[in-house]
Amino acid sequence: MHRLLIPCAVLASWFGCSDTPPIVEEFCVNGCFDGDDCTDDICQGDGSCLNVPRNPFGACTIDAHCDDGNPCSVDTCALDDCGLMRCSSDFGADNCVPCGSNFGPCDDFNPCTVETCRADDTCQFDPSIDPSCDPSCNQSAALSADVAASGYFGYLNWYVGVATTPNGTNCDGTACSCEGELRLKDSSEGFELREAAGANDPRWGCDIVACEPRATSCRPLDSGVGYVVWGTMSYLNQFDARSPTPDTSPDSGASADVASFLPIDALLVEGYCLSTRLDHVVGDYAASFESNGKKATFDLRIARDESGVMAHMGTCTGCAATGLTEGQTVALGADTGTVSFPLALGITPGFARLYARTDRFVGDLRKEDKGFLGMIELERIAP
Repeated sequence: MHRLLIPCAVLASWFGCSDTPPIVEEFCVNGCFDGDDCTDDICQGDGSCLNVPRNPFGACTIDAHCDDGNPCSVDTCALDDCGLMRCSSDFGADNCVPCGSNFGPCDDFNPCTVETCRADDTCQFDPSIDPSCDPSCNQSAALSADVAASGYFGYLNWYVGVATTPNGTNCDGTACSCEGELRLKDSSEGFELREAAGANDPRWGCDIVACEPRATSCRPLDSGVGYVVWGTMSYLNQFDARSPTPDTSPDSGASADVASFLPIDALLVEGYCLSTRLDHVVGDYAASFESNGKKATFDLRIARDESGVMAHMGTCTGCAATGLTEGQTVALGADTGTVSFPLALGITPGFARLYARTDRFVGDLRKEDKGFLGMIELERIAP
């Protein structure tokens, strides 16, 4: 142990001085390394050193002492390179994922896999039986467009909202037609959408007719329709996409007010699909059902009433040939990621589970035992 003698003249200003100055512990001034790599060298609070066999907390005598509770690790008790019995944990299979009470449910963030927590508390991920599922259209990962301004810049994210233009059907002055930007919003203002094309990302727009009959036609999304879009959020300013802070020098010709504009947000879109959220699914569709080489077509209106969100079949062409029961009215399920509802073929009950594309929902009609009955497609009719 090292000690320091502090001169009396120094201590006098602190708490008075006697002929024998107090001894103050020195805090391991020369360190505690004892030259042995097989010891842990610890400086204690009182300034003394403690040298103990390396990794004492990993000491063991049998493998059972080393169980870390992770079913995906291989835990063993063995001699280390210092000749000490110590625990080691190595991961087994690279694709092993733990689950259960200590780790929670299985989730690989892929909407197209069937996730199961096995009896040994490890995850099993199986491909979906439905080839219609598109893993990039990750509805369950979609954040409301309202939260976009809170961050996530520079990272791939999914957002859900309604395609719209802030200009509505109004043009400046007496103009009868104009162009507006295409935005995605939920309940607030939302954010601008742009093609992820590089340095000059073209914005997505809407053609607006302010005169009678009024109309708004957007591209590539339909105005008033719910979508999930994914891409990276970017900073923009009021004058040029992702440009530097405007030059406000005397020779620039720009007003000093230019620099006071806050950045606005835009999503550089890498892809999109229809939203499966119930309030977004409401609308009109051109529907088709194919089975055994035969095809039926009918109009389908999805609307909300006192019973919930209901799908109403219109006049059907080809229903008799395919066996599809005509005139059905069925309730939609509320599962995120699919549009699902019962649909009967005569006395055979079926269940449709449809996945989103850019302008339609597609999927299978299956029996209760998962037996295949046919394919269904709902093409969205623009509002």
